[in-house]
Amino acid sequence: MSASQRASTARSWQHHLCGLIWGKNQLSELPAEIWRLTALKRLELRDNQLTKVPSAVGNLSFLNWLDISGNQLSELPSEIGKLKVLRDCSLNENQLRALPPEIGKLKALRELHLSENQLRALPSAIGDLRILQVLELDRNQLSELPPEIGKLFRLTEIDLARNQISRLPSEVGKLTILQRLQLEMNQLRELPVEVGKLTALKGLFLSKNQLRTLPPESGNLSSLRQLWLDDNKLTALPPEVGDLRF
Repeated sequence: MSASQRASTARSWQHHLCGLIWGKNQLSELPAEIWRLTALKRLELRDNQLTKVPSAVGNLSFLNWLDISGNQLSELPSEIGKLKVLRDCSLNENQLRALPPEIGKLKALRELHLSENQLRALPSAIGDLRILQVLELDRNQLSELPPEIGKLFRLTEIDLARNQISRLPSEVGKLTILQRLQLEMNQLRELPVEVGKLTALKGLFLSKNQLRTLPPESGNLSSLRQLWLDDNKLTALPPEVGDLRF
């Protein structure tokens, strides 16, 4: 292939390539050419050895699916907030210690997967993801949730298992269409009474905490089908739980 032919092919890719699947290789850094593929809608880079996402990721303004799971990322660039049409973002199994506030600019985001990182806190901007439906945060180092979590009105699933959470904010009661709440292996001693407002909840998983009691309001969870309470410090259940019909 001549130099002119190669250049022509590169220009064609730049304007027409909409999907790039480059997982399970040995990439430690990404070539600059990737960020010129401005027509990309799907980018998968999982299970490589990447330590950094360049700021040029913001050039991929049509990207709606991004998977960089299974790498060695410790941070994200603020330019991630420029991905205005991103719907699904998977960053599982990295070394992320924090999320940039610009994460809240991903207004189209439906699913955010952050399992098995090193997150200690969430930015208040997480509450700006108003159409988020699935949030995975299991196996991190979270000790609490920001009250802004209550702004995620479209949330149907949230996984917070294997963290260090000792209490839930009362704002969790605003997640009225939530169907699955996973909190196994945390340090919860009690639940807020507002948990009784989660009337769409089908699965509540509380194994391996330090719960000594459940609030009477838990009897209001009329949609509940699974309730896991093993390995806590409970000696009884509130009578209202008897109103549940599993």
